[in-house]
Amino acid sequence: MTAELFTVFADEQGRLRAAPELAPAAACLGAIQPAEAFGRFVPLPAGSALYRLPGRAALGLDHRGRQVLAGEGALALAAALPPGWLRLALPAYRRLPGAPELPLRAYTAVAVRRGRLYALARRIDRRRHWDPERFEGQDFPALAARWMRRLPKNRLVRQLTRCACDYGCSTARNLFLGAFEAGLPVSPRCNARCLGCISHNASGEPPSPQQRIGRPPPVNDIVEAAVLHLTRARPGMVSFGQGCEGEPLLEAHRLCAAIAQIRRRTRRGTIHMNTNGSLPARLPALVRAGLDAVRVSLFSARPDAYAAYHRGRVNLARVERFVARAVQAGLIVSINLLVFPGFTDREGELRALLGLLRRTGARNLQLRNLDLDPQRLRGAVPPAGGRRLGLERWLQALRQEIPDLWFGSFNRFREEVGPVS
Repeated sequence: MTAELFTVFADEQGRLRAAPELAPAAACLGAIQPAEAFGRFVPLPAGSALYRLPGRAALGLDHRGRQVLAGEGALALAAALPPGWLRLALPAYRRLPGAPELPLRAYTAVAVRRGRLYALARRIDRRRHWDPERFEGQDFPALAARWMRRLPKNRLVRQLTRCACDYGCSTARNLFLGAFEAGLPVSPRCNARCLGCISHNASGEPPSPQQRIGRPPPVNDIVEAAVLHLTRARPGMVSFGQGCEGEPLLEAHRLCAAIAQIRRRTRRGTIHMNTNGSLPARLPALVRAGLDAVRVSLFSARPDAYAAYHRGRVNLARVERFVARAVQAGLIVSINLLVFPGFTDREGELRALLGLLRRTGARNLQLRNLDLDPQRLRGAVPPAGGRRLGLERWLQALRQEIPDLWFGSFNRFREEVGPVS
């Protein structure tokens, strides 16, 4: 198929154009290569978004394999994939003088074949409950208004109305649909300052695509929304630690009270926390209250790279201790690995990740595309040693080293993995 694929770009008016004289190139952190070096192109998944990259001239390969600009005014084109898909490579381009920093998205290499777009990607989670088509045709303002009439004083429902209607957040929309995982943001504060934070940005950084919740909701608001969702959804989950908030462990006391009340009113569904795992001492009380599952976000299992990316008052040793304790407590434990082509798939990164998985006993690995301009990442985080494997070979190596490792993109329900001990 690759021989029939051509470079595609956007012109100055935003129209898509093919360069049939140029084979597609693709990139990873620090290198541009023929696209086939990164894996197979697949038809652009439904729900993908397309972006032309300002200040970045599109590149392709001529018949001798040389890098060539696609033409005068030709800007690089990229896709952002829907949930459940892992990108294998970045778009190939030449950064022009004065080019602005890219907004926080996971830019993926694309090409064209017979008028159809293709992406260097693979589906990493086959479950369909996050497919964008599931939300099409739904009147979310009307659904949210119905909830507000039912719970008129609930600040959490008010926040999620904005998340569902303005940001298109799937976990917020799930609350109003009464289906699957509903996110319940609780924490306005965070003890990390991640480079790719999507809810808070420092001065001089790209604007965040979401606005963080302004203050913690009352315990009763959390309980009302959670119980209503868990008694409706099949399967159902409520999760703390969403994109529009900070670190939920900083609100552990509030969450312990809320979780205990939820469990007194219903035993149904899964109570889950997305966290950076930085405060292991706060985990036991949450487990006693009734927490079922945790997902711990991680950019790197190497201490220097972890510190450079996550910044703030977080420490990899404490995170590892949190994960190990969560496994020992019988929770459903996932590592939420933020993946970046050319960084994650280095041999040194692979060895560090395997070590963490073996030491902690964690066996669920969620793979998420990191939203970040590669130029910013390159200047901020020290790379690992060893060869670049490519993400396909990196996945194969993980499977070979830990055969019972589960791969996905989404949180796991109790119904999927059996009873929590």
